[in-house]
Amino acid sequence: MKFVHLLTLAAVAQANAKYTISRTLFAADARGPAVAVQTLSNGATGERVEVLESWGGKLERVSLRHAAPLGRGGSSKPPRDIIASRCASFKTCNASALRSQGAPGALLIPFANRVAYGAYSFGGKRHFLSADNSTVSHGFLIQGRPMQLMAKSVAASSATLVLGARFNGSDMGYPFVVSVNVSYSLSAAGLSVTVRARNDNADGSAAPFMAGCHPYFKLLHGGFEKARLELDRCSQWNRQAQLPIQVRIIRMRWCYRCCWCCRWRCSSCRCSC
Repeated sequence: MKFVHLLTLAAVAQANAKYTISRTLFAADARGPAVAVQTLSNGATGERVEVLESWGGKLERVSLRHAAPLGRGGSSKPPRDIIASRCASFKTCNASALRSQGAPGALLIPFANRVAYGAYSFGGKRHFLSADNSTVSHGFLIQGRPMQLMAKSVAASSATLVLGARFNGSDMGYPFVVSVNVSYSLSAAGLSVTVRARNDNADGSAAPFMAGCHPYFKLLHGGFEKARLELDRCSQWNRQAQLPIQVRIIRMRWCYRCCWCCRWRCSSCRCSC
């Protein structure tokens, strides 16, 4: 059994918590299937977590109260959305909107990040995740694969939902049998997401496995128009198959000639002034 702890988002201490789990089904439309949403909520604080059960176990909404500074007790502020959501509310939502934007809140299983040209070696064999040698990223659940409800429980101090998925060896480039359970738990500690994966290969052989998450966190103090991104003026990344492979210095000569630039604008240039 392999345990991978993915994500923990802290909340404030809670009194008189009332936890519930409910299920909402958004009907199928001309563009695709229905989408079931499991909602973990704390009625005392208004905190809630929405999980797309039938669309890859993605986090649709995480709304928690702001944690107060240490020693100052709980926060009286209402919950705020921690991650970006596809729908402003259930009242204005539909299945098509929930199926859109594959990456936000996604689980990256059984592999994360990009696999160059869709090919990798494992156990002395070469495996191909794509038929056209294109780069493949973020596993299979991100594509909206349905998950199964394995368990759900409500206690005085928490609400826990467990969803499951099984890779039976039929996925292109992944001829391994792996069972995965993902547990989402809302409590006074916040939201905890935990992955448990089991190798079910009949012959006892090893299986490659990696778990990741893809939350789009919201900024605490306003939108991205207030954010500032600073880039290195002296170098750039060379890319191959959508992957960064090396840093290329593009303004080294200028940095050597200009001491002021070298110190203040091109700090990454390897020059002496």
